[in-house]
Amino acid sequence: MTCPASLQCLGPAESPPPPSAAPEAMTTLRVLVGEDPPFTYHTTGLDGNVTSAGYAIDVLKVLAKEVGFRYQLEWLQGTQFGVQLENGSWTGMIRQLQDGGADLALSWFALNPSRLQVMDFLDEVPIRTYWNALFVRQTSRFQTESMLGALTKPLGVDVWLSLLATLLVVSLVLWLVLRASRSEPPESRRDYSPGACLLSIYGGFMMQGYVRTPASAAGRIVVISHWAMCIIVYATYTAQLASFLTATNVSPLLSSVDQVATQTQYPLVVDKTSASVEAMRLSSDAAYRALYRRIIHNDNVLDMSLMASQGRDVVPDDAVLYLDYDRLVYYLRERSCLYQPVVEVNYKHNPAYVGARRGLPQKPALNRALRKMTESGLLQRLWKRHFVSSFVCEQAAAAPSLGADQLQAILLVVPFGTAAALLWVLAECGWRRCQPRQIPWPPSPPSEDLGWHQYIDPSARAVIGRRRNAWHRANGKFD
Repeated sequence: MTCPASLQCLGPAESPPPPSAAPEAMTTLRVLVGEDPPFTYHTTGLDGNVTSAGYAIDVLKVLAKEVGFRYQLEWLQGTQFGVQLENGSWTGMIRQLQDGGADLALSWFALNPSRLQVMDFLDEVPIRTYWNALFVRQTSRFQTESMLGALTKPLGVDVWLSLLATLLVVSLVLWLVLRASRSEPPESRRDYSPGACLLSIYGGFMMQGYVRTPASAAGRIVVISHWAMCIIVYATYTAQLASFLTATNVSPLLSSVDQVATQTQYPLVVDKTSASVEAMRLSSDAAYRALYRRIIHNDNVLDMSLMASQGRDVVPDDAVLYLDYDRLVYYLRERSCLYQPVVEVNYKHNPAYVGARRGLPQKPALNRALRKMTESGLLQRLWKRHFVSSFVCEQAAAAPSLGADQLQAILLVVPFGTAAALLWVLAECGWRRCQPRQIPWPPSPPSEDLGWHQYIDPSARAVIGRRRNAWHRANGKFD
């Protein structure tokens, strides 16, 4: 096969015939291949022999075995998908397929109406899926907050309002429970005034003790549930505060497509023959059309083939890369963790297909073989062999403020404890109401300095006074 003048060929490579087929009965397909690792790439040995490798090369070998054909590879410099010129003619691989100079283009073509007019595709099964985006390197800096902002930001506003409501509600419930519980001694009732209850609950938030530990079970339920919530909230707040003090804000060098189009001091790495570049020209967004003009005018634009031929070190740190995510990870490896899309991406995976000349007789058989590879999982296994990365990006992201929905299980401790305490008090009152009132007789009054009348409720005290007076009259103790 002779190299067309419109392409830069690096060397041919022929495939051996399948073992089960007679070489003279085999059809030889002419296949165009671009240097696009790990999709397709080649190495030239000291003896001049070209060794082909890559995901698409492995797929081609399986197709040749399944369908029964030989192939002759024609290596091109770069991907060279091809672009449509102003006069309507095409360049690159598409031009060769249109002119019949090749049977297949072993690359990943996106379908669009203009391409369908001049070429065909193995369009039943995509050879891969991709999503393109503008990627730019991130810059990191420590978060700067005011003292008040740094202390309050670990928890959301709804959490702080919930804690304030808890402070007021629990204080009121504790005061009511201590007043209603009959097993609470008078000292606790005297010490736990409304202000003292509020101060005690606030002290619990500050990890301080109470004025006096309640003696009644209902009061202790309120205190224990409040302590449990305070300990968990305190630990969560401390962990969040440490995250905010050590976290960094990550922001991109550029934050919009318009900035990429106008700030040409940042190099732009792109494959000009990609269908995504052609889509910019027809975009309804003026920013993408401006970006297309920058690419066409070669305004500080680097060819994607430089990364394929010279490696990742050729990419400057301040460069903007327009490519699909899989190629970004493959080319830059661990450095890809430092890049993020310039604008928010919807991560729509677009299908890409192998290109073919129109009227190729082997197209139905090739489509069936590709479908069989997909259904058996072979296509996915070949993809993982070449594209799956062996590293994991670990970036310290800024910790978000915790909201009430995330702390719901913690904040519900106090309402459950409060409800349990109130139910205990009601059960206690109901139990005492069912028991007959026992009034000791004859009473033996203690000394006055003990304040014995404080231990008897007013109704019982009146009954005791009347009976005591009647007993004294009956025994002649009154004159």
